[in-house]
Amino acid sequence: MDEKIVGGKAYNLDILTKNGINVPKWFVVNSADDNFEIDENKLYAVRSSAVGEDGNQKSFAGQMESYLYVKPQEIKARIQDVIDSANSERIKFYREQNNISDNIKVGVIIQEMINSDVSGVVFSSNPITGKRNEIVISSVFGLGEGLVSGELNADTYTIENDKITKNIIEKPYKIVFDKEKGIGTKRIKNETPRAQTLTDKQIKELVEKTKEIVDIYGKPQDIEWAYEDGILYILQTRPITTLENISDKSQQEVIWDNSNIIESYSGVTTPLTFSFIKDVYTEVYKQFLLIMGVEQELIEENSDIFQMLGLIEGRVYYNLLNWYRLLRLMPGYEINAGFMESMMGVKQKLNQIPKVKPSKKNKYIRLFNLLKSLIFNLFTLPKEIEKFYKHIDITLSPYENGKLKGKSANELIEIYFELESKLMKKWQAPLVNDFYAMIFYGLLKKSLLKADSNGTLQNDLLTGETGIISTEPIKRIKQISNKICKGEKVDDDIKEFIQKFGNRCIGELKLETITYKQDPSI
Repeated sequence: MDEKIVGGKAYNLDILTKNGINVPKWFVVNSADDNFEIDENKLYAVRSSAVGEDGNQKSFAGQMESYLYVKPQEIKARIQDVIDSANSERIKFYREQNNISDNIKVGVIIQEMINSDVSGVVFSSNPITGKRNEIVISSVFGLGEGLVSGELNADTYTIENDKITKNIIEKPYKIVFDKEKGIGTKRIKNETPRAQTLTDKQIKELVEKTKEIVDIYGKPQDIEWAYEDGILYILQTRPITTLENISDKSQQEVIWDNSNIIESYSGVTTPLTFSFIKDVYTEVYKQFLLIMGVEQELIEENSDIFQMLGLIEGRVYYNLLNWYRLLRLMPGYEINAGFMESMMGVKQKLNQIPKVKPSKKNKYIRLFNLLKSLIFNLFTLPKEIEKFYKHIDITLSPYENGKLKGKSANELIEIYFELESKLMKKWQAPLVNDFYAMIFYGLLKKSLLKADSNGTLQNDLLTGETGIISTEPIKRIKQISNKICKGEKVDDDIKEFIQKFGNRCIGELKLETITYKQDPSI
């Protein structure tokens, strides 16, 4: 069925029907002169199905005429009335407001009438709050005509995680078939105004059917439905067009922060680099927790927190909430939190308590094991650093100095996975070293606060620290510059610099960065 010919509403009904959804029998025409067969003993609903109606962007819902309980002999006249309504002043105004073309093709749906006991609408996502996991059902006794038009008040059922919240109100009237005239509808007094319109069983059935329809379309839906003699009928469905500008309140808050990491991944970072580093950071933080005495099973139970990074408009950020959740897994978290925040450079503390699955072990035993591990790692760290450097040199030396040139793509892939397997699991020494740097920096800052209320004295004291490899390239460049100023030759100095520090440059951790070793002319 072509949506451009039959319109959005008919197209959606066709999808529902083909997927086995219980839809009242129907067909669609484009003119009152079309040939069609109907049951002379039944009554029908005649509805519009304009091209663009019930679409993803703008919906004509409720704009064109619809007719209920139409006698077979009146159907052709009502079809023409629906088509003519496309040219009404109301539709013209709607088109102008929404920049819609003047040439509207109108299909007309003829559908067997359901004489509903209860009817209404169900939103697969809450269109008011924006919660995507919250289903909202509005229902009235009789026909849904009064609900859609706003004429009648309705019961409201809100369902989130199988929990039902009910708002049952007084419903003094309902709209039913006008038996006296034998055509159309009328409003009558409701004999049970405080009664609940839906049973819990019907609510559950509606929820299940709503989820099924959402799975069919792959997007949130606004669904009209009706119950007749206990049987659920789906009358129509359309996308919820108001959600795109509403944030999802049901999702856990995510706080992105580039403190600390902007130094490593400055400027724009490509998806290629991000696809690599997101897995590296996941693995590195898992190793860090193991070193700190966190149980393997606890790490596995909280596996969802290890997506530490996000790529937003080409910039790399920490998922700050996950970072705090990770810290909460550590024994003695309350003691370390301030130091970690200081190291990260976080200016504003978190205003919520991150949730994690806690350890089942005694917190004092865990803290004792952590302290024991810290003392052991402190004394063994120099040897571990030495072993780490040797392992790095042995692993990388076969591929240094252009030895990868001429390799095929498959060979390079094999080498990459070999390096990953040898290096990824052997990052304990740098992690322990960073942790102690963080702890001692925090202790130094805390001890100096009385003498320095600005909290910067520790930085001034540490600038004179020698033996930091990160400062060595700057010193070498300064020496080379001084030689150039004196007119001395620097070719050998530059070659030595590139050999030793050729991979250290701005953006050195990004795969797309061209290093000095790759292009010495830089």
